[in-house]
This record gives sequence, structure tokens and C-alpha cells, in this order.
Amino acid sequence: MRILIINPFGIGDVLFTTPLIANLKETLPDCYIGFVSNLKAKDIVLKNPNVDKVFVYEKDRFRKLWKTSKVLCVRQFIKLLAAIRRKRLP
Repeated sequence: MRILIINPFGIGDVLFTTPLIANLKETLPDCYIGFVSNLKAKDIVLKNPNVDKVFVYEKDRFRKLWKTSKVLCVRQFIKLLAAIRRKRLP
């Protein structure tokens, strides 16, 4: 089973999801957990041994890119989604 937790908010919000991650691994020990976080919270999530893969979504970067080029913004978002979909269980 694959689980994706999406929390692109602040460090505090990411810390509040820590018990959720631990409970998921305890209940479903063979599950694969991916986590979408912002760049500032990435290091916290990377240090969690229960998270298998961290994906970074930086909304400010996407907003800036949207103002510059909507096509490039959509392409970058599709790349992020593709990276998430590509990750499979070993």
C-alpha cells in the first residue's frame, strides 16, 4: 500500500503530522509513505525514519513561475506529479 501525505505548509504543521506518520507505520508496517512538504520543512521530514520519500512543493516558486510563464508552471507541476506517480514500492 502506498500513502501520500500532502502538507505544504509550515514547519509547525509538519511537526503535527509526525504522530500520524508513526501511527500509519505501526498499523501498516509494510506501507510506503511519501510526503509532500515545502522546502523549509523538508529536512524535518527527511529525518523521519518512517517516511520513504519526500517531494518538495514550493508554492511561492510556483506562484512566481505562474506570473512569468503559465506554460512553464504547468510543466513543472506535471513533473512533480510524474515524480510522485513514478515512485513505486521496491
